[in-house]
Amino acid sequence: MTRIKVLYIMHMANNSGSVISLKNLISEVVKNDVQVIVAYPRMKATNPDNVTELEKMGATVVGAITDLSAFYNDRNLIKRIYHNVKIPFRRIRARISLNKIIREYKPDIIHTNSGNSQIGFLLSRKYKIPHVWHIREYLTKDFNRGFYPNEKTVRKLYSQSYTICITKDIQEFFGLKGNVRSRVIYNPIYSVKQLSEGISPKKEYFLIASRIGAEKGIDEIIDCFLEAKKENNAFRLLIAGEGKEKGNYMKKYEEHIREGSIVFLGFVKDVRPLMAEAAALFVGSKNEGFGRMTAEANMMGCLVVGRNSAGTKEIITETKGGYLYNDKTELVSIIRQVSKMSSDDMIKFMEMPRKKAIELYSNERSAQEVIEFYHSILND
Repeated sequence: MTRIKVLYIMHMANNSGSVISLKNLISEVVKNDVQVIVAYPRMKATNPDNVTELEKMGATVVGAITDLSAFYNDRNLIKRIYHNVKIPFRRIRARISLNKIIREYKPDIIHTNSGNSQIGFLLSRKYKIPHVWHIREYLTKDFNRGFYPNEKTVRKLYSQSYTICITKDIQEFFGLKGNVRSRVIYNPIYSVKQLSEGISPKKEYFLIASRIGAEKGIDEIIDCFLEAKKENNAFRLLIAGEGKEKGNYMKKYEEHIREGSIVFLGFVKDVRPLMAEAAALFVGSKNEGFGRMTAEANMMGCLVVGRNSAGTKEIITETKGGYLYNDKTELVSIIRQVSKMSSDDMIKFMEMPRKKAIELYSNERSAQEVIEFYHSILND
């Protein structure tokens, strides 16, 4: 099999879901005849641990200026004008930086890790190199952002590129369903080697593991949990995560925190042990692009109670690993139902969904599909 040289353009250097997914993908493709070059953003938030991790995998990491081209979809006209003025100047710097990398490494494929960043596609046309756009977000629905320069242009650019969409819903949202250059490939969550053989016994607590913000539907979940708790006082709600609204929630639910019904754990580096023993994971965001935590929980053998929308709906529909709700009444009813299940009931319920989740969301499966896509592109 011919060795493929791929330039991955990272749009940010933090530990967001998109960056974790890219690292998981790279960890596998380097084992399968793919030479990896990563254009790593020189930002104030640059995470040197990511560089070390990528290099240990066998990737060549090159500092670069990469452009983030979406602007905030804000009613503030001044802010919108500011972003529209700033983006072209930032793009000039990114073009100069990435030009040097492309000329030096001469990649066979340019792979941009986010639908936000457009510079990889623009340069791919200049150098006549195939471009893969990894579309991980709706932009308007999940991040409250607009499109640069406008939605019509962005949709047109996507249609002219090869695209990987992380859900069927995102593919359909951007009008790429039926486009022969588009594939749906789910995010890689864990290597099969990282997972235990069985499902852990369950304890009497529910879990939220996400950024703490209104867009995650956390207040609705807490209210419904407290309502359902009136019938079963044993369960607690653990909240793992940080966010600017955490203080407001802690003040609002101060009494329940004091009595131990609700526990704010703060940032938890590895939530897998918590997931493994939780009665269920709650996912309340309305427009989850993929729903990484949903897939992760199912792979750990944890039932998910999630909102009936976007990526959460797609994952639970695929795995049958939980329950979907549309409103507070349904959520309260589901919490009561799950609270009555024994640990053995939960383990039995999750046996087949766990197998399905591992089949769909393993690092190995995702990498295999991406590599096959690369070969089909180069043979096109």
